[in-house]
Amino acid sequence: MRPIPKNQVPEAAGWLQPDAGLRYFQTPSGEIMALPASLENDYLVLEKHLKTKWFGTNIGEFKGKDFIPGHALAMSLLINPGLPGIELGREQAQLFLKKETFERTADMVNGWVLAKYQGFNLGWLKVLPNRLNNYLPPERRIRMELGEG
Repeated sequence: MRPIPKNQVPEAAGWLQPDAGLRYFQTPSGEIMALPASLENDYLVLEKHLKTKWFGTNIGEFKGKDFIPGHALAMSLLINPGLPGIELGREQAQLFLKKETFERTADMVNGWVLAKYQGFNLGWLKVLPNRLNNYLPPERRIRMELGEG
């Protein structure tokens, strides 16, 4: 792993709590990992002696100039509380967790938003002008039929 380029730090940091005191690294596969600055020296020592796959919180990846937020970021306590979110109703939340889509409403702002249910983050939606893209990782989806509650 290597530190991310300095010009990418502000974009990555904007997704996390202000003043979180983090360092940002990139894995060979392109994932951006956030690590508390207080642990950076310990990690560097361990990395010399151990083959680490990853460390810290996977916050996403850069694809070209765009930052694609990761699911671990949506679940993390490090997430910036000021990021846009959509409070889903029960039926919408169930559809989201099944990795299905639902109708975009006029009040939704284009871009990345957190899908939430009763205040809890479920994952990411990308709101586009004519639809929603559900970014729940496929391995996290609910595959069983859900009944009334």
